[in-house]
Amino acid sequence: MLKKSFIVAGLSLLLAACGGHGYEGQYESSIEATGLGSLNSMMPKTTMYIGTDYIESNGQKIEVEKIYVKEQDDRKFLIMQTQEGDQAYIIDKDGSLLIKSGLATIKFTKVD
Repeated sequence: MLKKSFIVAGLSLLLAACGGHGYEGQYESSIEATGLGSLNSMMPKTTMYIGTDYIESNGQKIEVEKIYVKEQDDRKFLIMQTQEGDQAYIIDKDGSLLIKSGLATIKFTKVD
């Protein structure tokens, strides 16, 4: 549970800096876990809003320096640049944002 909160906060921080990148909007999280089918049903859904220069989640607004899309090896990444460093999220074919962590993947799907 703590790991998911950390990842959600990290994604929130990453998404906060989005400006003109095309990924502004509201997202909802889900977990895809290999061999852990019930994990998604046990975790609460997290709603996150990505603005032009901020991310808002769980009542917390985090401002970022820059959000941009980077292409590398036929893959796209949404990069959130902060004073603490960069956070990279995989942009899926359907436009969802992914964080892969061991056996689990947290998927943020746009809902608006």
